[in-house]
Amino acid sequence: MRVTALELFAVPPRWLFLKVSTDEGVAGWGEPIVEGRAATVAAAVGELGEQLIGRDPFRIEDLFQVMWRGGFYRGGPVLCSAISGIEQALWDIKGRALGVPAWELLGGRARDRVRVYGWIGGDRPEEVAAGARAARAAGLGAVKMNATAELHYLDSDERVEAAAERVAAVRAEGVEVAVDFHGRVHRAMAKRLARALEPHDPLFLEEPALPEHPEALREIARHTSSPIACGERLYTRWGFKDVLASGVVDVIQPDLSHAGGLLECRKIAAMAEAFDVAVAPHCPLGPIALAASLQLDACTPNAVIQEQSMGIHYNDAADLLDYVSDPAPFAIADGHMAVPAGPGLGVEIDEQRVRDAAAAGAPAWRNPVWRNADGTVADW
Repeated sequence: MRVTALELFAVPPRWLFLKVSTDEGVAGWGEPIVEGRAATVAAAVGELGEQLIGRDPFRIEDLFQVMWRGGFYRGGPVLCSAISGIEQALWDIKGRALGVPAWELLGGRARDRVRVYGWIGGDRPEEVAAGARAARAAGLGAVKMNATAELHYLDSDERVEAAAERVAAVRAEGVEVAVDFHGRVHRAMAKRLARALEPHDPLFLEEPALPEHPEALREIARHTSSPIACGERLYTRWGFKDVLASGVVDVIQPDLSHAGGLLECRKIAAMAEAFDVAVAPHCPLGPIALAASLQLDACTPNAVIQEQSMGIHYNDAADLLDYVSDPAPFAIADGHMAVPAGPGLGVEIDEQRVRDAAAAGAPAWRNPVWRNADGTVADW
């Protein structure tokens, strides 16, 4: 079997899908995307794809090494996301050709079902209690929400108190809540915010500091006993090495469309297990990224909960199930999804729907640029 073609499809709401074809008629799908930079990642996929044509798609490790080590400049969100989507598609091909789920080729099943959570509240969180009630009605036992809108380096007690009140309102609805600082809270305010949220027992505090500020992460962790989570903006096992060795983080969140793909994230998860750290894969993306994440969860004993994007505030033009032929693999029961049973990544993509959506033209999604009250640019 040899790779013959790579095709990219930019589709609403902000996703990029990849189909990798072979000379034996077996094809696989991946999701190489940096949110807001789809065209940039598409260019990287095109360049990396030149190294795959004519190659054996079963040699996933070797092809990863070629894409990673074959360029003098490596790493970062664009190149790693391009590699990730290609790598996902290779696992889809291999599993389909052999008639088994990818997890079966990665050590076998380590669990019977996968706990999942959904999003509530939007970018600037509001109406979170109603969102929590809707999530519970949809079968979820846990949700995630943004902690706050933009905060300045030093900001008001009122905004910290309002954030704590929102988390308390969600907890009152009987669901657990992970709180995403989204890297938008500066160190001084993050310490105050983490302390204010602690009485409400958050599931974890996500990205309380930007990845370029590991010293801030250590300082924030000293001010709370709430579990600290990070990793959506770390790439490959080398990006996770120092944060795991620091002993600061309790939960890592590799994104299978950013961190290097399925096997790379399995390696990252194994590193985390050696440090007694849990894994909660990041996935506010489309159905292929979620399918790949569920494959990782299935064979990873320290995977504790899986993000999924049904109903997330970004999905205004299309939602998670719109591009799949069969939604059954993503059914939620008692707060869990089943371990995927289908071959490859375990999801059937509605190729005609994808082609039609791409042909109609996907609007270029961009994250907003926020400003503080004094006019300075704020982190989103």
